[in-house]
Amino acid sequence: MRTAPQAGDVDRSLSEILSVAGHELTQPLTVALACARMMKEPAPAGFTEDDRQQVHAILERSLFQLQSLLEDLEVLAHLETIGESDQEAGSHWGPIIVGRVLKMAADDFEASHPRCDIELKCEGDLRVRGELVRVRQVLSNLLGNAAKFGTRGTPIHVEGHADGKDIVVTVHNEGLGFASEKAGIIFGKHARLGQVVVGRGWGLYVARAIVEAHGGRVWAESEEGKGATFFISLPAWQGQTPSTSSVI
Repeated sequence: MRTAPQAGDVDRSLSEILSVAGHELTQPLTVALACARMMKEPAPAGFTEDDRQQVHAILERSLFQLQSLLEDLEVLAHLETIGESDQEAGSHWGPIIVGRVLKMAADDFEASHPRCDIELKCEGDLRVRGELVRVRQVLSNLLGNAAKFGTRGTPIHVEGHADGKDIVVTVHNEGLGFASEKAGIIFGKHARLGQVVVGRGWGLYVARAIVEAHGGRVWAESEEGKGATFFISLPAWQGQTPSTSSVI
């Protein structure tokens, strides 16, 4: 049985979450406001259509970052202050078509990161049991991490395949990578590899929490100079194949 969090633990968790929220949200919010003001005011001399499009792209990226941060913070508050995992409330979960959710996540990410190219491959009619919003959030966090630390101009490779009773999704980027012995620490809070902050300090931690709440696991493999691959393993849907209209 899960032990309810003590008042002092809740206060410390709330304090930590609010501190991080204030710090992490300030930068993208400041950028978004600056871009919005620039688009509202009369264009200065020499301000071209290409300049306007660039400001618009920056605004979109900042808003996407804000959205991702708020989703991460929502999960942190849910897991650490309520003390109840999504798995305990998972009786309403249904089958998720893996190829469909991968396409959704890739399309959303490319729309907000126009310079990123995602190469997607998914074999067969793969399905997992879960909550669509949370699974998409995991994929969004891993794609954001891959884009941030990958080599610019190289694609992010996303693949889904069956492995026994599990479904495995991989997200691979070309880049500096990290030493293999560091793979075990990057899913912790505020994980750092040398002077490099992994993700936003919360993204991979949140991804692990969501995947584990779904009865799965997440891990990474890398070698320095050879990029990194992140793996998500979730139990395959074991129920009867539902009608198309009832599948997420």
